[in-house]
Parts: sequence; C-alpha cells; structure tokens
Amino acid sequence: MSTLCLKVLPELTCAKMSQQAITDIEVSLNQADEQQLQGQGFHRINEDLNQGCWGYPVYIWYKRQPGVDPITRIQISFVNKMNAGLTDAGYQKLDKNLIPGSPVYLWYFKGQTEYDTPIVNLEVSTQANDDALKMKLGLERVGYNLNRSRQWMQLWMKREKPTYICDVTATNSFGSDADLFGKGYIRIDDTTNTMWWGGITSNFLWYRQTTDKNKALTNLQISNNTNQNQQWQQQGYKLVNVNLNEGTGGNAVYLWYKKVKGENPVKTLLLLSQLYGLTPFEKIGATIIQEGVNPSYNGPQRYLCYYNQ
Repeated sequence: MSTLCLKVLPELTCAKMSQQAITDIEVSLNQADEQQLQGQGFHRINEDLNQGCWGYPVYIWYKRQPGVDPITRIQISFVNKMNAGLTDAGYQKLDKNLIPGSPVYLWYFKGQTEYDTPIVNLEVSTQANDDALKMKLGLERVGYNLNRSRQWMQLWMKREKPTYICDVTATNSFGSDADLFGKGYIRIDDTTNTMWWGGITSNFLWYRQTTDKNKALTNLQISNNTNQNQQWQQQGYKLVNVNLNEGTGGNAVYLWYKKVKGENPVKTLLLLSQLYGLTPFEKIGATIIQEGVNPSYNGPQRYLCYYNQ
C-alpha cells in the first residue's frame, strides 16, 4: 500500500480506492422510468439523447454492484439484421428504443476472454472537441450517433486498465457477427459507407483489445486502388481481405495493418465523418488516414482515425 493511500484515506486500501466496474446499464424514456431507476441505485448520464427533438428526454443509466460480473462490451444495433448475431453471441438487449421511431437499441456483454476488460465509466459527448479530448484520455467510442436530429451525441467507455488494439478485421454482411463477437471482437457500430441514394450498407470495421502493449498494432492504412495495394504490401502491411466499399459500385477499399517493434501502440480506433470536422483530432496528434473509406460517395467522406500517442 502506498503512502499516498494511507495519508489521504487511512481507512481505505488502494484497491478499494480504485473505480469499481459497471455491472448494469439501463435506459429511461419517461419520468416513471427515471424514478424507478433512481430508486434502484442507478446513476444517470446527464445528456439527453433526444436533445433537439420532440418527446421526453432519453437518458442512459448505469450501476455498480459489488460481487456482480462487470460489463466488458457495449454495442448498438440500428437495423434489424444486426440483432441475430448479438443475440446468438449472448449479448443482453435493452428493449427501450434510444431514438424514438428508429430501431436503435443498446446491447451489453459480460465477457471473460483475454480480450475483455471491465468498463468503469460511461460518458456522452456532444461535440467533436469533446470526442478528441476523450480519445486523448484513452476512452473508447461506441460509434453510432445517438441523436435522431444528427446532433453530436456519442457514447464513450472508460476501461479498468489501458487497452490497445491487437487485431482488426472487417465484414460486409451480418453472417459472421456471432462468430466474431464470440472471439472477443468489438464492432465499430457505424458503417464505413452509405449508398449514393442514402441506403445503409453492411460494411463494418472490427477490432480486438489487449492490455499488453507488446501485442498491439502500431500502424494502419487504407487502399482503394492497385498501386496502393502494392505500396502497403511492399512496406510490410498485412491485408484484411474484405471490401469496405462493397455494394456501392465503386473501387474496392481495403484495410491494412502492421506491428513494428519500438513504435507506439494503437490505443483507439474510430471512424470520422467530414461532416463533423477533423481538426480537433489532428490537434491532439491522432492519425487520420487520408484515403477515405467511402470514395464513391458524393456526400461527406468518412475516414479511419487512430490514436497512438
């Protein structure tokens, strides 16, 4: 036990002072829900997900209970086809719609694999500057904008220990979701692209985490033509052989990765939209890969961003 622990709170050990993991999550859609959850010892995240829209405020709540298994993963579903993989993998669904009128639901999982690290805090960001700061502090973003009017509303998780990205993959269908969840992968719950007419594709990025920085990836890249494929291969990158631009009619887009001894490990990985701005992330030293993951789309481009500072 350190001198600091004894001096500040002599009745507590350092272990007791550490933040306890979150064991329960809930959603409130009305005043009755709020009163019930408050009475059950839940804590509210004071950001209304329904901000700027009609209807009662929507809040996320969480609770910490000693002796109860911690939550280690959180996912969001926003089309019905996403439900089967989450259910088959053992995720628990909160059957309260986060965005009234849309099939957006929160799911959580209490995993015990080597890739699962307990979540100790949850926060909601309301602007891009918030996101960049949270990324710098080591928090992890779920990925889906939780506001119907598309105001900035993102859910972030803080873990018990620092984590690093050790594996990446991608999918362009929902058939392998349960298998990947079962292997400890986390899906970035935002598609890599949108159809030119506004339709949603099923192209997603996935990653696994480790608490061992020596197992972490250090570099990521994106390719959308043959020359770039050759360039990254010659530089020792490994290919994730799944087209992130599947179904759009445009060039194939691929994710590449490598691990270089002595270089900084990748801590956080997310998708950015040009619509909300890239500057805050550039200011904190995050790497924004200049090749967009949705080059065939005429609207705002999406970029892969990672932090390894």
